[in-house]
Amino acid sequence: MSKLTTILKRIFAKHYDPITGASEGLPIGFGSVRADGVRLSRYILASRLAKGMVLDLGSGTCYESSILRRGGTVKRVVSVDIDEDFIKHGKIFYGIEDCVVADATNLPFRNQCFDTAVSIETIEYTNGKASSTKFVLAFAEGEH
Repeated sequence: MSKLTTILKRIFAKHYDPITGASEGLPIGFGSVRADGVRLSRYILASRLAKGMVLDLGSGTCYESSILRRGGTVKRVVSVDIDEDFIKHGKIFYGIEDCVVADATNLPFRNQCFDTAVSIETIEYTNGKASSTKFVLAFAEGEH
């Protein structure tokens, strides 16, 4: 069994509820078409607004980070997720090296090292540990 297949099996086991059919956090193409479309449209918009050094917080499997990388004024995207299997998937499947396993409420970066911070569908996973602006805006410099 390939390394990617093993990782995908662990992701499905952790993020798919067979009773409700919920597929939150699954790689694009494995969830519902509607949910994938909504998530993709949010990242396409973010890619048009992103610039410079970009933090993709709660990046999941890094597919959306690959969309952000296509932004015209984006120099670099750092993908961060708490799930190590998601990060491994991004490294193997998308060849993304700028991936960090970290908790959104305790990021390992110095303040103001990013020009843009993107955090889509992340706050619901922090269990009330941080406000939606506190843990993101502390890392982005410039206008908020």
